[in-house]
Formats: sequence, C-alpha cells, structure tokens
Amino acid sequence: MRHRQQSQRGWRWIAMLAVLVNIAFSYFSDSFMPGESIATVSKKYGSLFEPAGYAFAIWVVIYIGFFSYAVYQLLSRQRNEYLFDRIAKPFVFANLLSMAWITTFRMDFISTSMLIILVMLMVSILLYVRIRNVVLRHDYDNWLSMPFSIYMGWICVATIANASILIISQEWQGALPAACARAAAPPATGPATEPARDAACGATA
Repeated sequence: MRHRQQSQRGWRWIAMLAVLVNIAFSYFSDSFMPGESIATVSKKYGSLFEPAGYAFAIWVVIYIGFFSYAVYQLLSRQRNEYLFDRIAKPFVFANLLSMAWITTFRMDFISTSMLIILVMLMVSILLYVRIRNVVLRHDYDNWLSMPFSIYMGWICVATIANASILIISQEWQGALPAACARAAAPPATGPATEPARDAACGATA
C-alpha cells in the first residue's frame, strides 16, 4: 500500500537530523578529528585503484540529494506515504555508517573501515531497491530515486578502492591478491554496469 492512515513520523525527523549531523561531521572533521585526511590515507598506500581527487566532489551531490530527500519526506502532503517510513530507518543507518567509516579510515583502521563499507554497500542496495521499485511502478517520480542511485554507485566504487587498500595494507602476497587488486582498475575506465533504466548509479562509476 502506498498510503496508510497514520504515519510514524519520528524516524523521519531522526533521518533529517542524521543527514544534518553527517554533513556537519564530514565538513568539520578535519578541524577536530585526529589522524590524516582521507586523501592522505588513500595516497600513502599507492593503491592500483584510487579515484581522482576531484571524484570525491560527488559527496557534495550526494549530500544535497540526501538533504533534499530529507526535507521532502517531512512535507505535510507526504504524511501518509508509507514509503518514507520504510526508507527512514536504513537511511538513518546509512548516515551513521558514513561517519563511522570516515572515522576509522582517517585513523588508518583499514580492516575496520572495510567491514563498515561492506555494510554501507548492503544498506545502499537496500535503499536503492526499496525506492527504485516504487519508481518503476510509476508510483513516484523518477527524481526521488536519484540520490540513492548516485549514493549506491559511489559506494560500489569506494568499496573496490577500500578493498584495494586493504590488500596493500596487509601485504598479502601471491597471484590471487595481485589479480584482485588489478581487477579493481577497470570499473574506473570501463563501461559502468547500470541497474535497469537507471543511469544515475552508473554515472558515479
């Protein structure tokens, strides 16, 4: 059902708060957090798969999309839209995970950051599937899924980059790890694998 008579809006407000805290944390973390910057940690391992510095500007687009969505789901006309209640909890979790990943990666806890980003990937897929399904049924406008499409696409790229750094940080030897590290390179330059009828996700790869 698209509608329900009473909507629990508490999680929607928590989602808005989580987005605002996440944006502030990301922006000000350089000022108060110990450890190196994300770019510095990435470069020091000499990974075979390292997104260009300007690629991280995609987070500006993601944060704008997240904030726009958070405002939209709180509008009075969306009060009884059940979709936004289903999205709210994993959306909160996604923002909390983002802050956790920034913290662990900056502190050079690469193994921990890898575990976190794998969970982020699963959450991003869940968000994408839930919202994209209703869009494809023409229950909602296509733009509503755009922030989550871009987010999932970038998390896919970031997961590969994090895995490549993990391989180097652990000094794994042998043909298989080397092949895995080299296999990370093609998505940056080759054709992106796009979910059906959704170009936004592939555009981030």
